[in-house]
Amino acid sequence: MSLFDELRIDRTPGEPVAIKAEYRVRARRQAWLYAVLIALLASGGILNHYRPEFLKPIWARVVAIAIMLVWFGLQLRNWRCPGCNMYFGKRRIKSQCPGCRVQLED
Repeated sequence: MSLFDELRIDRTPGEPVAIKAEYRVRARRQAWLYAVLIALLASGGILNHYRPEFLKPIWARVVAIAIMLVWFGLQLRNWRCPGCNMYFGKRRIKSQCPGCRVQLED
C-alpha cells in the first residue's frame, strides 16, 4: 500500500437509513437557511426604503457582507451528500446522490 492510499479520503457510503435521516436534517437546515436569507433581504429592503440613512455608513455594509459570507459558508458546508460528501451545488436532489448513487429520499 502506498502513502497515497493511506491519505485517500474514504468516500464509501455508510448505512442507508442513517444517510437518509442525515439528508432530511440537512434539507430542513437548507430550507431554514433560505428562509433566513429571504427574511434578511426583505428586512434590509424595508429598512432601506423607510430609513435609507441607516445603510449608508461603512459598518452597515461590512455587517451585510459578513452576513452574506457566513450564509455562503454554511451553504457550502451543509448542502453535501451525507454518504460521499459531494457538494450538490444549486441542484435540488430528488431521489439519489449523483456521486455515490445512494438513495436519499423515499
